[in-house]
Amino acid sequence: MEFPSSKDLDEEQNEIYLNAGLDRPVLITGPPGSGKTVMGIYRAASLAAKQVPVWIVVRNRTLASFMGPWLEEAHEEDMVIPKVTTFHSWFASKWRKVFHRLPPGPRRWVIDWDQVLEDFKNAPDEKAKNFFTEHLVIDEGQDFANDLYKLLGYVHIRTKHVTTVLADENQRLDAENNSTIDEIRTLYNLYAGGNEKENRQYIEEYRLSLNHRNTLQIARVAREFYNGTGTGIPDLPKKEGQRPEYKNFKNKQDCVDEIVKFLNNNRAHRIGVIIASTRGARLRDKYYELLKRKLNNKVQYYNSEAPDDLDFHRPGRVTVIHKMSMKGLEFETVFVVELDAVNIEGAELDETKMAFYVAFSRPLERLFLCSSNLKDPDLPPLLMREEFKELRNGLLKFDFENEVGDQEIESFEQNKEIEKDDHNKEIGRPEETDLIVEESSNLSVPQSSYSFMAEIDSLEEAVYKIIQNEST
Repeated sequence: MEFPSSKDLDEEQNEIYLNAGLDRPVLITGPPGSGKTVMGIYRAASLAAKQVPVWIVVRNRTLASFMGPWLEEAHEEDMVIPKVTTFHSWFASKWRKVFHRLPPGPRRWVIDWDQVLEDFKNAPDEKAKNFFTEHLVIDEGQDFANDLYKLLGYVHIRTKHVTTVLADENQRLDAENNSTIDEIRTLYNLYAGGNEKENRQYIEEYRLSLNHRNTLQIARVAREFYNGTGTGIPDLPKKEGQRPEYKNFKNKQDCVDEIVKFLNNNRAHRIGVIIASTRGARLRDKYYELLKRKLNNKVQYYNSEAPDDLDFHRPGRVTVIHKMSMKGLEFETVFVVELDAVNIEGAELDETKMAFYVAFSRPLERLFLCSSNLKDPDLPPLLMREEFKELRNGLLKFDFENEVGDQEIESFEQNKEIEKDDHNKEIGRPEETDLIVEESSNLSVPQSSYSFMAEIDSLEEAVYKIIQNEST
């Protein structure tokens, strides 16, 4: 997708571009595809044009790589190119430079925010100013700890430092460290006011509501997974397209063959293959290996050790990525694979809905939901749930006759509860303590998504090796 010129901005975006004060902290909220990142780049470029140092800081390296070509296109619009980096890289580098030591925390990548705030309160004004010498544009602000906004509010009133935050709390993928829109707003204003009792609004707010990315058909599927949080659901787009499709495959190779076939017939498309399962590292590597045999250098994948030079804008390329790393990306076509390996229970439902809300809002034109170990007309547990019946009743296109009745749904739900009770009795522990790999990887989440993904990958790889050793 090309970076939109200033003439292409909609009314809401134009309001921000023309009227948002460059000397005021700004919070921009909006659903997927509404142009938050675009407005962040425009705002950063406007500041840079006025000789204001500015950094765009993001949660992970995938989004930083995705932004690169957009920044180059912005330069062609006679805009000054701002710099982009991950939050952790920026924060750790600044801390070492100003405080002459590593950031406080129990281990690398994990920040002790209470100590950070204490260090800033004890630091002279000159040191605080030297730390925040650049305006910050924070993308995906909902995936940072709310302690960050305490710090930014405190520093704003002390040094006049200005921040722009782009956020959508419906897209939170970090179960531990995250912030709601209300927390960002309230904590920033509270700490900017020195905990004063008056409810003063320091941060200027703007909201985007239009979906510029998806087709109407894709947006209808994505909104089934909307979690009802503060940012709000986007207005449905007017752009028409084909219905998203559900496909069963006998195995992963058959699924890969379908992806390759689609690419050969749609060579101008950028294709995202999103791993839906909690066994993300293992399956990501497997799909990459199978696709590489067929496509050679037309396929790439992201993990914590992958090179930074990922190209998300070259047509005819397939990107394999875990659902925890897909934030901010977009492709002409998306295959969400391994749905049959997704089983959600209880508290997991909200987190899973949020993850699929993000995944299903990545494509510009085509969306495919895939299972690799089911036969027609079977459906994965996710699609058998009562709350997603609209997906079965017309929002998705099926290659087979899909007639799942109320009795089958009721039977499915009852069997699921019986199996869960039997499992809990067998292992002798309450179901509340059951943990899946993805949940346990979130018990202590660092501030950098680079390190967050590294911890997920390391844990999942370790589990995978144990399974391999036991099987041999």
